[in-house]
Amino acid sequence: PRRRVRDAPRARAEEKGRGARGGEGRRKGAGRGTGGCLRPRSEGLGPNERAFPLRRKEEDSRLKGRKRRARNNMPTSQIQYSEKYYDDTYEYRHVVLPPDISKALPKNRLLAEVEWRALGVQQSRGWIHYAIHKPEPHIMLFRRPLNYQQQQQTAQVANASSIAA
Repeated sequence: PRRRVRDAPRARAEEKGRGARGGEGRRKGAGRGTGGCLRPRSEGLGPNERAFPLRRKEEDSRLKGRKRRARNNMPTSQIQYSEKYYDDTYEYRHVVLPPDISKALPKNRLLAEVEWRALGVQQSRGWIHYAIHKPEPHIMLFRRPLNYQQQQQTAQVANASSIAA
């Protein structure tokens, strides 16, 4: 098949952001080859502009990402941490969450470390969310083995000496 050669007036109209007949104006997506951008490609795009317009699905996913980030900006200064308490094998601590953060807690499962850190809970390593107290679901119960930090330090020393040898 033969390629059709564009005529000059049509090509000029498309470069200016108008359709071939000039009646399509400067609406979004007008002008061929610009990807929805009204400026010629030679001018470049600004920091918040996209070369191609987003599809509906992509826009929705971007909005969800913003909502997720906004949820992570909850006031963590209102989180209350208890002192540690002990038994023969574990040390325990509980964390009281404010109502706006506790709404984001799942009701019927324990959280992994990544999840409770995403809510804004800040603790040293080794703590495990081990139980949900049904009457007070806004209180997170944590535990870790006794002398956890000392065990970690001795393990690091042992690793360092084995690497040096």
